[in-house]
Amino acid sequence: MRVVEQWPSLADQIGLADELFGRSGPREVGQWVDEQACLVGDSDFARTFSDRIRLPGITPLDYAHRHIRTAHGNLLGGIRFYARNTARPFVDVLAHSFDDLDALTGCVRAEWSNFDVRFLRLRTRPHLLADRPDVILDKVNLLGSLALP
Repeated sequence: MRVVEQWPSLADQIGLADELFGRSGPREVGQWVDEQACLVGDSDFARTFSDRIRLPGITPLDYAHRHIRTAHGNLLGGIRFYARNTARPFVDVLAHSFDDLDALTGCVRAEWSNFDVRFLRLRTRPHLLADRPDVILDKVNLLGSLALP
């Protein structure tokens, strides 16, 4: 299955990679997402967080990437901390197949509820979510944070 078929949210990144790098660009995006998928349930990766962070009610494997499958869509993502501040957790949604952003935010809130996340980060084309009042620009061009309700 092609990456964009499994993860429609990566269509913009694949298009950009194709423009910048030619035929190898989409393959590079595919390799990157495969590398991220390999971190799902990876205890060694999770320990890069848990060896340094102690949060109540959080087990070491809670820090590993997750591949969530729901009736509304699938997502690949993991917990992160803004500026390494454990009081500011967010979920980095690396790729997803959700059509409905409210369903996506609901899934993130439920799946990472033990971290009390208030934001998720999405990779999007510039200005895609600019009309939403709950969006905060995180990084120029391809990243934006969406506040969870």
